Amino acid sequence: MVIRLISQIISEIVLTILYPILSISLQTFQKINIIEEKDQKGKTIIIVERWLSLNIRHLYWRRYLIKKGYRVHLINFPLWHKDFKDSSLTLSQFMKDKKITDGTLVGISSGAITCLLYLEELGGWDRIDKFISIGAPFKGTWMMLFLSFIKSGRELLPGSDLTNKIASLNLNQPEKTICIKAEFDEMVPFGSILDGAKKVVIPIFGHNNLHLRHRETYQIIAREA
Repeated sequence: MVIRLISQIISEIVLTILYPILSISLQTFQKINIIEEKDQKGKTIIIVERWLSLNIRHLYWRRYLIKKGYRVHLINFPLWHKDFKDSSLTLSQFMKDKKITDGTLVGISSGAITCLLYLEELGGWDRIDKFISIGAPFKGTWMMLFLSFIKSGRELLPGSDLTNKIASLNLNQPEKTICIKAEFDEMVPFGSILDGAKKVVIPIFGHNNLHLRHRETYQIIAREA
């Protein structure tokens, strides 16, 4: 048990350092990345992330879900790219363009904020069967102090106008919503669960481990979608 915890802590530290470095070195952090699935048949899953750039590890999990029989789109809205309202509008247009009417929307970390705004403010509930959030900072995260020089970073600070608005929401479709969180999340230690939603706590240490390394996270998505 102790060895497993130490391994998870080391993994979390490595992922936290490596991800921003790769994003900057590959210079992929300034544009929206959309990886569409055009040929695969089956029910649609739309994975939305919002960080520095598209994380290549999510390509592995996308392929995992495709092998499970799903048609999977993966979208990254970089935090540098405008604000959360703009990303929700872009997501809405994507859903309309692809004529998706019965998909499962998966929001990874701050990508879940984009998904929630789309669902609650832009009529997105009519186009999805289920919403799954993973380690979502619905009440903000103090980690965004490091990115407070950009608008979307400031929007994710606890007590911001955006996080206050989310706190005041009465979720329209709680029965369609599943919130997944790590047992200990150093980046989002609180506020990952929406009132009325199904709560799933995975016994793992680390925000990045939750959405980048842990197979159970994606087994839950495959089962619930």
